[in-house]
Amino acid sequence: MTPNDQLAYTKPELVVIPCGSRKLDHPARAADLYTGSYHRACRAAAEALRPDQLLILSARHVGLIHPVWPHVLTH
Repeated sequence: MTPNDQLAYTKPELVVIPCGSRKLDHPARAADLYTGSYHRACRAAAEALRPDQLLILSARHVGLIHPVWPHVLTH
């Protein structure tokens, strides 16, 4: 059994990734809003796991946001 075979048996139901300080300067879906390299790396790793659900932990809103939800920043 290879490590990839093992993932097939341990597919996660939920993966939570951090938001990022680098963002677009206009409203966008949460999946598109965060542009920093750390967030993008976390998202790529999470998507490779093929979870049932992927959420972003928002520091500003102190909660979880779904990547396809519209996300508007208020300053």
